[in-house]
Amino acid sequence: MSSLSFADKACRLCITAATVDFDNNLLHWCELEEFDTTFISYNYDDRHYIHELNALKQGLGVSESYAVIAYYPSRIPDPECRYASSMRVLVHLADQTVQVLSASHGTDHKRHIVKRRVGAGLGTGDRLDFGYRAYSYPGMSPGFAESDLDNYDPVATEIAWTRTLSVLQSGFQKHLDLEKTWEGIEQGKCPAQGHSDPCSE
Repeated sequence: MSSLSFADKACRLCITAATVDFDNNLLHWCELEEFDTTFISYNYDDRHYIHELNALKQGLGVSESYAVIAYYPSRIPDPECRYASSMRVLVHLADQTVQVLSASHGTDHKRHIVKRRVGAGLGTGDRLDFGYRAYSYPGMSPGFAESDLDNYDPVATEIAWTRTLSVLQSGFQKHLDLEKTWEGIEQGKCPAQGHSDPCSE
C-alpha cells in the first residue's frame, strides 16, 4: 500500500470482515495514516451487526461522514444499481463467482440472488461495466489484499488500495499531505508488504 497521508484531522473509518482474526498490519497502517479506525467482525447476527454499524454515525456533525471497508461480502449490489451522488461506492473483486443481489422488477418488488462469474474488466485497469465503480483482478483469489493469507498479492493490493484511498480522499474531501507520503516512502515504509523493506520491489 502506498503510504498516503491526510493533512487534516482524522477521518472515521470502519473495517469489517467475517472473521475475528483479521490482518493487524492493515489496521495498524490505517491508524498510522491518521484514520480514526474501528474494526467490526460480522458474527452472523444481522441485528447486532447493523446496530454496530449504525453506531459509527454517533457524534458526527451534519456535514461529517464516515467510511466502511468490507472484506469478503457475501454478495454485491446489482451491477445496474446507481447510488446517490453523495455516496462513494467502490468494489474490488477477485477472479471468482459472486452472488449478485438483483434489483426489484415488476409489481412484486422482489429481489433475487443470482450467481455470476467475475470476468476481466474493460480496457486498462480492469474496470467493470457497473453502475457503480468496480474493478476485477484476474488471476487473484479472495484474500489477495490480506498480508497474513496465502493468497496475498502485493502488486494487486497496491493497485486496489491506491484506488480505495482515492475514493476515501474524495468522500472525506481531504487533501493528501504528499510531503509526508514521500518521506514515508524514503524511510522504507511500505505497509503493502507488511514489513519495512523498500517499496520498489
